Amino acid sequence: MQSTHGSQYKDSRAAQREMEELRRQIRREQEAQQARYPIPTFEQMMRDKRQKEANEQKQYVAGMFVAALVAGFLTVLLSR
Repeated sequence: MQSTHGSQYKDSRAAQREMEELRRQIRREQEAQQARYPIPTFEQMMRDKRQKEANEQKQYVAGMFVAALVAGFLTVLLSR
């Protein structure tokens, strides 16, 4: 792509700067487009709630696993 732009400039760095500026402009336009249609507050709250519930479920399962492991260890230790 630089070869098509490079012939218009005396040095290749000017073409590189223009391409970088074009990339920045495209990124700014994409960010503006995304900001124009934000996630509604209710939907964001529901996502956060689901994420929190998933984390709590993981902690619960991990706790039950540790409790079972300790109970098994104590059973083996006390049965000797």
